[in-house]
Amino acid sequence: MWLLCLLFVAVFVLFILQQIFHIPPLRTILKFARLPGPVRIPFVGLALELLFVEPWDSLNLINKYCKQYNDFFNAYVLGVPIAVLQDPDDIKVVLSSNYHIDKGVYYKFLEPWLAGGLIPSGGDKWRTRRRLLNPTFHNRILEDNIGNFWKNTRFMTQCMLNNCATGPIKLKDYLNPCALDIICETAMGVCLNAQSSKNQDFTNAIQRYLEALLFRVLNPYLKREWMWKLTPHGRRSTEDIKTLHNYGRNGHDTSSGTSVYALWILGHHPEIQEKVYEELYEIFGEDDREVMMEDLQKMIYLEKIIKETLRILPIVPVIMRQLSQDLHLAGKPSIPAGANVLISPFLLHRNDKYYPNPDTFDPERFGREECATRHPFAYIPFSAGPRSCIGQKFAMLQLKVILSTVLRFCKITSITKYEEVKFIPAVVLHSTVPIEVRVEPRLTERPKTPQSLGL
Repeated sequence: MWLLCLLFVAVFVLFILQQIFHIPPLRTILKFARLPGPVRIPFVGLALELLFVEPWDSLNLINKYCKQYNDFFNAYVLGVPIAVLQDPDDIKVVLSSNYHIDKGVYYKFLEPWLAGGLIPSGGDKWRTRRRLLNPTFHNRILEDNIGNFWKNTRFMTQCMLNNCATGPIKLKDYLNPCALDIICETAMGVCLNAQSSKNQDFTNAIQRYLEALLFRVLNPYLKREWMWKLTPHGRRSTEDIKTLHNYGRNGHDTSSGTSVYALWILGHHPEIQEKVYEELYEIFGEDDREVMMEDLQKMIYLEKIIKETLRILPIVPVIMRQLSQDLHLAGKPSIPAGANVLISPFLLHRNDKYYPNPDTFDPERFGREECATRHPFAYIPFSAGPRSCIGQKFAMLQLKVILSTVLRFCKITSITKYEEVKFIPAVVLHSTVPIEVRVEPRLTERPKTPQSLGL
């Protein structure tokens, strides 16, 4: 009798552990143990440390071990084997591969919202969908949509100017609906009119959903769906997913977030903002005409600003891959198939090995000479290789239209200080507080002190 009870308890405990821990095959465990890293409780790994850090400090924890183990270490999280890579040579091997294209284990948490979409797909399913979507982002089609970008951005700019007399504005209240209108009209041919509506259901739902996703990643015992749905965050996410499905699967959050950060940074650097305006004046003069493709091609300095914004605040702070076969890196132990690889553009772009004074905003980092001498995989705001962001050309054109239009007609002064803001590394980078700026109408006149742009 006692033996049966003991057996029952043992089976029950093993069942509970299996529900909480992701136990990989023995081969993976043994090979993964050869990787450098701090000694921790088996299978628990970083989980205990993650429980005691704030969400915005989670990447600081990763960075601490990157420095300690020379940008390569193992990080079990409740049985999930994760190898952290931050060396550009190693990153190149992973991202350039045609085999290691499956997203990391935590991307499965996106499936309730994006099931069947390109982001969580892997293997042949991803290849088929990518091939079908590629024509959508052809240069000719993108050029045809610039008028849509301009129309929605000009409307947004006028709304900002109409409300500027009442005090500071929250940038996301204008840029999120604008980006949503652009993507809906471009991708689905639907005029959502989000900017004309007081309804912020979509933008609020996506904000909550992505923050809840980070909470789930940082609390890995919630990996199982049934456990997640027992929590308040899980129940709220179920409601948010219904809202997101009502609006479709849009990619507006990345471009709107980068626009917010770029304008906020320029609001702290009036001398750089004035230099952008000089470039725009050379292109448009005092004409308030619509922006055209040939205008965007002349915005060399603005492009540097966008790239530097994406360096210092990459909108996708973390990239993960799940290895389909063993990964061999020069001078390092092999990483076994089935393990996950984590790469952080947020940390990589702030590494002083590749960017001197990395916390300083300096658009000249993206001059031709500087780019030519930098490792090509030390800058990956859109990832890289076969699984790089399919919409990166779309995003760059949209960012140029949005920023050039706002800066042609508005002068931005930032109210929110740098020290007031922390950044949460969810699927996309989120600030802990809304970014507020003061907007003034800019007279379309030649800059008072024209300077050489050095382009």
